[in-house]
Amino acid sequence: METKELQTNIRQGAAIGGWVCFGVASVIMFIPIPTWFIYGPLYLASFILSIVGISQRRIASGIMLLLANVIGAPVLFVFALAIGVATWSGALDKARQRAAEHSSTTATNRVEDSSSVTTVSEPRPVEERPPVAAVTPAVEKIDGAFGKRLGDVFRFLATFSGSVAR
Repeated sequence: METKELQTNIRQGAAIGGWVCFGVASVIMFIPIPTWFIYGPLYLASFILSIVGISQRRIASGIMLLLANVIGAPVLFVFALAIGVATWSGALDKARQRAAEHSSTTATNRVEDSSSVTTVSEPRPVEERPPVAAVTPAVEKIDGAFGKRLGDVFRFLATFSGSVAR
């Protein structure tokens, strides 16, 4: 009698494990960062465990889990994708607003009496600009590197055959 009860619990393990994998994968899917490498294998394990459950004569539980994987997972994916897109677009909108506020505060100078004055910088006359040579760094001409000059012919086999022959 006890062996039959033990065997029943073992047979339920595949279905229970499949439902746990399905549930964990469904929760992880709704995290708004790319987590497909986590929930993908969990859905695959759940799918395989549903087939194992069917083969162990837990037909109702196995078929329900199989349908959940085949129909439920893609539907959940569409919802998770929509929520993720909404989350990221909202975050991008907030970032754009902050950038616009930051650029407007740097363009506006605050005076002591808290009135705002916008300053516009005009280009300096040519005679007031620094010479170009003062702005650009000095550039050296490169002739070669590592004991070789540019344009030299490199003989690969001759280099190594001489060291092997010695």
